[in-house]
Amino acid sequence: NFMMDKVDLKDKDTWLIEPKQVERATKDGRHDAKDQIFNWRKIVAQQSVRHERWNANRNVLAWKFLTGKEYNDPEQFPYSAKIDRKLGVADAMALLRLHEDYIGEDQELYHSKSEGICRTTSHDSIVYDLNKDPTLTEAWKTVGRPCQSVYIPLYPLAGPAEGTAFTDPKTATAEHFAGTPAMFDYRADFTPHSVFSAGTNAIDYLRGDELAKRTALIEKIEGQYFKDRPAVTKKAASLKGEARTKFLHDYNVRVYNEVLEQMKAENARLMPMQVKILADKIHADKDTPVAFALLGSKDHSVLGANMEETRAAMSANQMNSTRQFKTFAPAQSMEYKDVNKDGITDVVFTFKSNEVTARALPGAKMDLWLYTQINGHRVTGFDVVPVETDKVRFSEDRA
Repeated sequence: NFMMDKVDLKDKDTWLIEPKQVERATKDGRHDAKDQIFNWRKIVAQQSVRHERWNANRNVLAWKFLTGKEYNDPEQFPYSAKIDRKLGVADAMALLRLHEDYIGEDQELYHSKSEGICRTTSHDSIVYDLNKDPTLTEAWKTVGRPCQSVYIPLYPLAGPAEGTAFTDPKTATAEHFAGTPAMFDYRADFTPHSVFSAGTNAIDYLRGDELAKRTALIEKIEGQYFKDRPAVTKKAASLKGEARTKFLHDYNVRVYNEVLEQMKAENARLMPMQVKILADKIHADKDTPVAFALLGSKDHSVLGANMEETRAAMSANQMNSTRQFKTFAPAQSMEYKDVNKDGITDVVFTFKSNEVTARALPGAKMDLWLYTQINGHRVTGFDVVPVETDKVRFSEDRA
């Protein structure tokens, strides 16, 4: 927290201070060991860091939301403030969905310029409503960018739905220091990425009225859960021990799956055209051609494709937060042909393999996206393909 100012190193009751941080600062000449006041703001979060847009913007937005005052100078960010109203869960959700006023001004990805609280690389967010009985603590969690995702109700201590939980500490620690590319494979069963993040990535490119449609859908779904939640908590409070845990866990699973099915249906609507990568593997260290096919159907023609507006890359939420659409791999050629021999015309774009796999992890199966336009209308979709280099090969039987 780079808003913290003077910390009294002698005040052990107020501050819990990590000793090595002070030792490092003293050794590096950023702090005088004789000084019992540790100015965290200046010593740890130095000026260059405090003024970076990706740090400053989110604080400007948050303080304006909370106080009504716009602090544009990071040196003036307050450490604390009195708020003139009582804040609730809905306020916390609104805060986490904040953007700069200029979001969407360019015509690239909607979040291309966003470095606010909700940005391209916002993968999830959570709001807790604490209870004196921890088992009844309510949470609301998105498993995608907050402004384009539903806050799904959750009782944290009852255990989350399958496919959304973190591993246990022992497993996580072991994997952290012995990671393999296989751990980064695209997995359809990991629905926070394969469904929820995929949908927000599509909306960020499609834009237009899809932004308003998603907002309306979110409000409808969340509104119903807000209405139902008090009765759920009341029912849980009447239960004890394992019966309560089971009731709340079943609720966690049910509501997650309800939203999951709605988002699957939304993704089918947002991305009705199939993308097929015409390669068994893609070499990230070569500039060989790799073909992406957009398959036509009786309901969706590919005629009128615009090669100049066509790009391919990883999903934007896996990139740097200000990754611009124009830096994605541009199409090198375009050809109409019947790829899958169904009698319907498809369109095939070729890209340079090293450009389309920028920032992809060699040795893993990665989802790579096609962004194009058909008769002026934006179309997107993705396919999954192994990525490798001469040094890091992909093998189906790898660990």
